[in-house]
Amino acid sequence: MSSFFSHPSALTGIYTPTPLQSLSYGPGSISLLPKIIQNLHPSDASPGSPKVLIVTGNSLANKTPVIKEIREMLDKAEIQSVVFEGIGQHARE
Repeated sequence: MSSFFSHPSALTGIYTPTPLQSLSYGPGSISLLPKIIQNLHPSDASPGSPKVLIVTGNSLANKTPVIKEIREMLDKAEIQSVVFEGIGQHARE
């Protein structure tokens, strides 16, 4: 009998999470973005450049200007960003 854990898979690896600096969500949260951007810029003691992951659904990403506006603000501040738009409608709680 084959075990799930012993089955060879092309998807393998190790993920070591980094400390989450900020998480903003919900109506009106975009108004917090200037302050979040200000806090993302590293000090002289912080290595690397800041990076942002935007997690959203397809509709918000493609049917509204919100995500484009957020990315433009981040680009202007020279902050790298990527969008994951795979959150399904009515995601279970």
